Amino acid sequence: MSKLVQKALDGLIRMVYPEKLTCNLCGREVFFGEAFCPECAEKLEFITTRCDKCGRSSIKPVSVCSTCKTSLVDRARSVLNYSDDVIALITSLKYRGKRYLAKVFAEMMSAVYAENFFCPDMITYVPMTDRDEFERGYNQSEELAIELSKIVKAEVFDLLEKVKPTKNQVGLNYSERQKNLKGSFAIAKGAAVKGKKILVVDDVLTTGATGNEIATVLKGKGAKSVFLLTIASVANVYERKDEE
Repeated sequence: MSKLVQKALDGLIRMVYPEKLTCNLCGREVFFGEAFCPECAEKLEFITTRCDKCGRSSIKPVSVCSTCKTSLVDRARSVLNYSDDVIALITSLKYRGKRYLAKVFAEMMSAVYAENFFCPDMITYVPMTDRDEFERGYNQSEELAIELSKIVKAEVFDLLEKVKPTKNQVGLNYSERQKNLKGSFAIAKGAAVKGKKILVVDDVLTTGATGNEIATVLKGKGAKSVFLLTIASVANVYERKDEE
């Protein structure tokens, strides 16, 4: 199916099934403007017990886990565990033109933002190359940052650029992703980050390589602190294995 046909179909679906009238997971009718029907809402795995640094779900609270102990990100938080249902939602946001989901996720993220006393000087997002953003039509991380900023009453700054294309990271481990991302981000022209506390918004935290590379770039230009806020993160399997 061509991209043009897919966009037309997506537009038709949004006309027939507006996001405020149907569940964003199963498509069933909802009656009070909820994002999800009760059954689907119960499927979402909210993170309650976590590593205090990377925010991944863990079997018990830990201050720093084996996954993030070398990360330059000062603190990361995610709303949900990375489950099949969450993957489906994020895929719809990223690849199926359902930009309105950014608002749904941002509302969830704003609660985590408040709970963790994030008081950044600047909010930014993980950038895409110009070509990738042109082909997709938008940057989902930027959409999330914009919607979050409306709720928390903070400005979004274009602090970063993606200056080098990278291959798809699905299936790559941390060291492979680290190598893939090396040198791919740079500070945007005119951006002043020295001494600033910066919150970076993204969709998913998997290995942590993207966040660490961005923190390296920002701190290399004098940023005081780098925080990361995402929709979802992969559970801390290493800490779970240690406990078994």
